[in-house]
Amino acid sequence: MPMILAGEQDITAERYATAEYDLAIAGIDLTGAAMHLQVRDAWNGSAVLIDLTDVATVGDEGIAVASVVTTSGVPTSLIKVVIDAATMDTVPAASPVYGDLDAVWDLHITPAGGVRHVYYRGKFTVRGGSTRAA
Repeated sequence: MPMILAGEQDITAERYATAEYDLAIAGIDLTGAAMHLQVRDAWNGSAVLIDLTDVATVGDEGIAVASVVTTSGVPTSLIKVVIDAATMDTVPAASPVYGDLDAVWDLHITPAGGVRHVYYRGKFTVRGGSTRAA
């Protein structure tokens, strides 16, 4: 099997607000896959800022297969990533505190009966915010 190189996707999230992202992965049906996404302070960094795993219900905090569409015999899996506002609130402030926080993220997926690979990775920016939930 050929080596899979992760797709690059930078993400920007607002502090104190729910973040939702859709990722499409063509050529594979990821129904039943195990998924794990982490945001860290740096590549190979020790500080885990956000830690998500697969969930059964699309819209719950975590990673879910929202749908699989097959066109001309080729499946495309749509992955929904949800990070709740409460989780975004726990991400440490940038230094200086009035700035945005720059971090990194990647998404590991193990298809049912398959091998774990990194499918996506990139920069993860948490924009500074001022309004918190009441």
